[in-house]
Amino acid sequence: MNKKILSAILTAGMFFLAASSAFALPTLSFDEYVSLSKSKNTTADIQNKIDTILNTPVVDNSFGSEDVLPHTMKVVNWNLEGGAQIHQVSALFLNGDKVISLADEKILKDREKKIALQTQIKSLQRPDIIFLTDVDWGRPESGYKNVAYELAHALGYNYAFGVDFIGTDPYTLGVQPDYEGKYNKEINKSQYRGLSGHAILSKYPLSNVRIIRLPDTYNWYDDEKEYAKDMASMKEKNLPVKPEPTDVKIGGRIALLADTTLPGDVKTTLIAIETEDRTKPKNRAIQVQYFLSRIKDISNPVVIGANLNTNNQDTSPNDPKRFFRKNFDGQNMIKNISAKFVQNGSIISSATGVFNSSRVKNDPTSPSVPIFANNKEKATFDLFQDFRFDDKEIFEFKRERTIGDNASYDNYLGTTNERGLKGFVPTYSKKALIGYDEYKLDWFFVKPDEVLYPYNPKTLDMFSTAFAKQISSHNPMTIELHIKEK
Repeated sequence: MNKKILSAILTAGMFFLAASSAFALPTLSFDEYVSLSKSKNTTADIQNKIDTILNTPVVDNSFGSEDVLPHTMKVVNWNLEGGAQIHQVSALFLNGDKVISLADEKILKDREKKIALQTQIKSLQRPDIIFLTDVDWGRPESGYKNVAYELAHALGYNYAFGVDFIGTDPYTLGVQPDYEGKYNKEINKSQYRGLSGHAILSKYPLSNVRIIRLPDTYNWYDDEKEYAKDMASMKEKNLPVKPEPTDVKIGGRIALLADTTLPGDVKTTLIAIETEDRTKPKNRAIQVQYFLSRIKDISNPVVIGANLNTNNQDTSPNDPKRFFRKNFDGQNMIKNISAKFVQNGSIISSATGVFNSSRVKNDPTSPSVPIFANNKEKATFDLFQDFRFDDKEIFEFKRERTIGDNASYDNYLGTTNERGLKGFVPTYSKKALIGYDEYKLDWFFVKPDEVLYPYNPKTLDMFSTAFAKQISSHNPMTIELHIKEK
C-alpha cells in the first residue's frame, strides 16, 4: 500500500464534536485566506480555526418533526456541484410546475419530452430526506451563498452540514494571475468563506451528527500547486500545453453521518459520502474500506447517499510527470506496459476499448475481463457487498419481495439504484464531441431491517441536460423507504 495513503489512514478519524449551531463555525479573515494560499504552514490560532471548521458539523433542528406516519418515505440523493442554481433547486422540491418553463427550448417544443420532464419533476417533489454532496458556503461560483442553510430554510427542513474543503486557491483569491497573466478582480472579500461539503436535509430532527474524514488519496493543496508550477514552467518554454484551472484547497473527502427517528419510532442512520475523483479506483476502494470499518457498530437501519466517482479513471489534471505516474507506477509498470501493448497492438483494440468504456460507464459493478475489459471499480462494490455489520446484517444487494406493483428485485443493487437496459441508468452527463458522455457515479446503499426497507429506485436522467441553465451535471436519484407499522 502507498505509504502516503497508509499515513493518511492512520491519521484519519471520526469526530464526535459538539454539533454547532447554523453560524457557529469560526470565520477566517480574508487576509488569513491569502496567507494560507501562500503556505499551509500557519499559526496555532489559524490552525485551530481550520481544525474546528473541518471537524465540526453544523446542525439546525429549527423545524421540529413531522407528526404524520407515512407508510412510505421518499429519499433524494443529488450532487449539486456547488449549488449555483439554488433557487431552481428549491422550486423543484416545492413546486416543480413553475420550473418547467426554465427547461431548454427543445424540450418545451417536444410534447413527449416535456411530459417526461414534468413526470420526473413530480417524482422529486416533497421528499422526506435529502442527501446533498458538493454544496458550497461562501464560494464565488455559487454567489457566496450558504447553500445548505438557504435550501433547508426555503423547504422548512432540519439540516446538517459538514465541510470537506476550505478554498485557498491563489487565483480565486485574486493574489496570483492565471496562465494568461490575468488577475481575478471579482472576488468579494467580505463574503468569501470558500467552504464546500455535504448536507443532509430532513423533515425529522437530526442527532449524533458526526464526520468521518476519509484517507487522503489526492493532496488538493500540494498537488494542485505542483501542477500549476509545472504548467507555468512549460508555458514559459512555449511548449504547446493547455493548462486546466487549479483548485488549491485544504481538507479532504468526508462522510457526514446523522441519526434520526423516523415515524413508527424507527431509529435510522443517514450518511452522505463522496470518494475522491482525482485518484485511481484502487484508492477509492481504500477510502470505502476505511469508511466501512468506522460504521461496523451501527445496529439500526442505515441509508447512504453517495457519490463514489466510479468512472474507472483518475481525473487529476495531466502533465508528463503525472501521466507517467498514473499509467506506469512502480511495481505495476511491466504489467501496465504489457497490457497497453496488447491493446494498442491488436487489430481489435479500438473495438475492445469502446466496449469496455461503454460497459464500465453503464455498469461499474460489472466483473473484469483481463486486459480487454478491466473494471477497476469493481473492488469498491465487492467491499460493500461483502461487508458485515457487528450485528451480522448487510447492505441490501438483492431481494425477492413483493411490494405494491413491484413484483421483485433480483438484479444486483436493483432495490436501491435504477437499472437500465445495459447496467444502470446514468447519474452524470458531460458534453462530448458528439452528444454526451454518461456515467453511473452516484449511488444509494441501504442496510434494511424487518421494519424499514427500500424499493422503487429512480434516476431522474433528464435533469442534467434538460434546463436552459444547467443545475448540475449530476442527475438526482430517489428511492422510497417502506416502513411497516410495529
